[in-house]
Amino acid sequence: MNDLVKIVSGKVTVNSKQVSEHFEKAHRQVLRDIRELLEDSGEFGAHNFVLSSYISLQNKKLSCYEMTRDGFSILAMGFNVKKAIEWKIKYINAFNEMEAEILSNRTKEISVMDELNKAYLLMESDKEKASVFGSGLNEWKAIRKEHMERVNKLQEDVQMLLNFK
Repeated sequence: MNDLVKIVSGKVTVNSKQVSEHFEKAHRQVLRDIRELLEDSGEFGAHNFVLSSYISLQNKKLSCYEMTRDGFSILAMGFNVKKAIEWKIKYINAFNEMEAEILSNRTKEISVMDELNKAYLLMESDKEKASVFGSGLNEWKAIRKEHMERVNKLQEDVQMLLNFK
């Protein structure tokens, strides 16, 4: 089903050439209908129809339009050929599937980003601990000698007590 739509510039779109073939309309008629929509719809048309091109069987570069779901919907509302309803449903389902797939991927990206953020925060926390431990280790090195001298002295004292018993 997703071979009916594709992603262009981050938007799920369908090509006017493909629509003309599925709805059994001449591509020039579909282009005419789109141009009329562009004239009549103002900003809506600019957001939902993007001029593009394709290579014909004769290896010529020809104009077509990439259209969003909304662009497709407004265009296809005027199609009344026998297969129109069947193809309208197929395209709507294809748009829905592609959008669901995109949302699913975004959800995965978000959870990976959450995990990355957690890992980064944990790393920073451990880095702070290591810094504290490092400072503590340096302090320990400074006072260790005093502790060792005191312990050694006390061990000697204990030893002397043990020898006299």
